[in-house]
Amino acid sequence: MSQNREQCEFPTRDRKISVSETYIKKLEGEVKALRAQKQRSRASSELDEASCLTQDPVETSTQSPDIDVSNPLLESPTGFVAARSSSQPIFIGEASCVAFGDTLLQCVDKDADLSSWASPTYFQHDILHRLMRPEVVLPDRIQARLLVEVAIRFIGTDYHLVLKKTFFDTLDRTCAGEIPRNPAWMCKFFVLLALGEMYSNRKRRMADQHVPGTDYFLRAVGLLQDLYETPSVEQVEVMILFCFYSNALGRVKTAYTYSGIALRMALGLGLHRSLPTDTKLCPVDREHRKRVWWTLYTLDRLCSSNLGYPLLISDAVIDVELPTNEGLIPAELEEFTDPGHLVANVKLAKITGQIRKSAFPLQAVVRITNELHSS
Repeated sequence: MSQNREQCEFPTRDRKISVSETYIKKLEGEVKALRAQKQRSRASSELDEASCLTQDPVETSTQSPDIDVSNPLLESPTGFVAARSSSQPIFIGEASCVAFGDTLLQCVDKDADLSSWASPTYFQHDILHRLMRPEVVLPDRIQARLLVEVAIRFIGTDYHLVLKKTFFDTLDRTCAGEIPRNPAWMCKFFVLLALGEMYSNRKRRMADQHVPGTDYFLRAVGLLQDLYETPSVEQVEVMILFCFYSNALGRVKTAYTYSGIALRMALGLGLHRSLPTDTKLCPVDREHRKRVWWTLYTLDRLCSSNLGYPLLISDAVIDVELPTNEGLIPAELEEFTDPGHLVANVKLAKITGQIRKSAFPLQAVVRITNELHSS
């Protein structure tokens, strides 16, 4: 036996391994895909750098914030508080003056009760609260139900317009002589009649150039309430219906304005935010809020893209869930249609918004314009 304790080292030789041609082509395809992904990432980073040119230089500081430091003034609350006179929760923007003042109050007095919210005080006048005039003539119940069903069949399968069972129950009572206490319902009723008459009389519209449903729509305009200080989900529905009929009249900018008003009211109601689990709302009302919001969301994307206007709200501030029938019992399902079409429209609207933002960013337009002038 050799007395040499040193370990022998041998040169490493490449082994020859048989590999199929299919496997090699697969590897080549993966390499090409990775290179293409790298090029897309590089182009995306260039767009991000261009968008950062307009930001405050302080935001590009290399100093990283201390995320472990807790600041009670910057904690993100849910934004919802209970109303004293309504089951609907009241939304308060996290960065609003009221929220900041309440947070300061909690810092000073930890026992302060901020769980409920009193109605705000503001100027009111009878002219701003128009009620239905006695000379307004309602159609008979059969005709009214038929027109509303036509409107729901043409639009209500793709979008959420009303709570069906609740609306038809109120319709029957109204046609029987009971005047609703909520003027917003009457306004919504006449717009649905206008939409139903329009979709059921296409040949007449072509014959005498008269748009069916105009008379009903003008009645709805006359009943439109100026209640923006205390908006409701039903008022948002009214504005959505106004947007639909205005588009049918070719009044696209008017439709854009109505959708903008509806969006502002919806933001004030917090429809874009996910409700906390302890909110005292029944499953129907919770689902109703979600479907009204996403219908309005698709309208905003549609109107803005058609006119080439900026989007009114960013996806980054929306966290409300998509519509679903899960958790609803059969009696509650009678209020809604299948959410599949609405969810598909929401996804298309999101794609439209992404294309609108990436294809036509303001910084890119300015850069191209400057290059054209300098050449």
